[in-house]
Amino acid sequence: MNFKVFENKKLQKEIKELKERQNQIDEEIETKSKKYERGKATKTKRIQNKKLKAKLEHSEDLFHEAAINSAKMELFVQKTPGYIEAEKEDEETYKTKQKEIAEQIEIGSRHKNFKLELPKLGPYRIKYDRTGRYLLMGSKLGHVALLDWYRSSKKCELQAQEAVRDVVFLQNEAMFAVAQKKYTYVYDSNGVEIHCLRNHQDVNRLEYLPYHFLLTSIGNSGYLKYQDVSTGTVVAEIPTKLGPCYAMKQNKHNAIIHLGHSNGTVSLCSPNLHKPVAKIFVNRGRVEDLAIDDTGRYMATSGTDNSIKIWDLRKFHYLYSFKKINSPALSLDISQTNLLAAGFSNKVLIWKDWINEAEKEKMEIVNENSNEISNEIMNEILNENTNQNLNQNLNQNQNQNLNQNQNQNLKSKSKSKSKSKPKKFYIPFNSFISFPQL
Repeated sequence: MNFKVFENKKLQKEIKELKERQNQIDEEIETKSKKYERGKATKTKRIQNKKLKAKLEHSEDLFHEAAINSAKMELFVQKTPGYIEAEKEDEETYKTKQKEIAEQIEIGSRHKNFKLELPKLGPYRIKYDRTGRYLLMGSKLGHVALLDWYRSSKKCELQAQEAVRDVVFLQNEAMFAVAQKKYTYVYDSNGVEIHCLRNHQDVNRLEYLPYHFLLTSIGNSGYLKYQDVSTGTVVAEIPTKLGPCYAMKQNKHNAIIHLGHSNGTVSLCSPNLHKPVAKIFVNRGRVEDLAIDDTGRYMATSGTDNSIKIWDLRKFHYLYSFKKINSPALSLDISQTNLLAAGFSNKVLIWKDWINEAEKEKMEIVNENSNEISNEIMNEILNENTNQNLNQNLNQNQNQNLNQNQNQNLKSKSKSKSKSKPKKFYIPFNSFISFPQL
């Protein structure tokens, strides 16, 4: 009995603490909701029309509810998710273990942690679908698997018995394409082969344009091919004439395909043209991989010259390069929270504010040039002002001489004037005559 009484007291204390915490949260929400309100509420006491009164009261309730919801979002939603910050400069984040991270995060995020150990089947190419729920992976030894990582379950698995170079989802998780050693195959979610695309031979990279239903491929032949998935016809074949290609990404903002070549150039291609839209020389060696952000404004490239460079796609301008890199980055990707990840042989580096750093360096260059330009402009303005002052003095002297001559002529002619001759008025050459606008 004493043990039960002790448990009841413990529960009562916990309930009191929870109620106090709930009251504190409610007070914070009420204070924060004031800045989201739309001014003073409309007074409905003097309104006689019942329908109008009810509509106004209902609208005020909706406004108040929206203000409370926005205050709750501000209070509960995290503002800076997606990375780990080290407290000291000497601290190395790769030494932190997954168990230590799982202890510090919330319960909902703990279930997203999963681990795959596949050491025998070689390196993998992985792709997520657009919803971020399903994971597709294929290895060089022919292992292909489709996983539902949200439920931590395997949806299908197959052995192609030949090398797999790339994988990609089509419209959703129901179908996916696999670039194998000779041809490209299409499978369903159960792992059953549906199509064999014999037009796509020796393919190295695959991409899919979901809003155009186009499957794109590039391989050792150097031909970029677009195939319509709905009709099965090849829409376009663009020869790059630059040999085999191992880097291809799509710009999600405008559906332009970016190709990285062995001579250090990136070509931008569209199925409407038989030639690349533009070419950018980005690296001194071969382009290993590239990545484009969701806005379509910035592009990151990595090459064999141990460099990662940031480019502005709006005017194809170089912005910034990351230093102190000892080996070339083999893979690049940009997250939805604008985190740039670079994969090396045995490690992954992640940068947080890489766009801001690029913009700062760009602004510094612009400011330096603008200071030089401003000095030149100031000298020109001073020269122009001196010239204008000299011209004004000359014009004033000319006007004085002309006015004196005019007065002398008027006096001489006033003496010998006659009724038949009209009066004459002389206008100086530097005076301005304005006419009324009709």
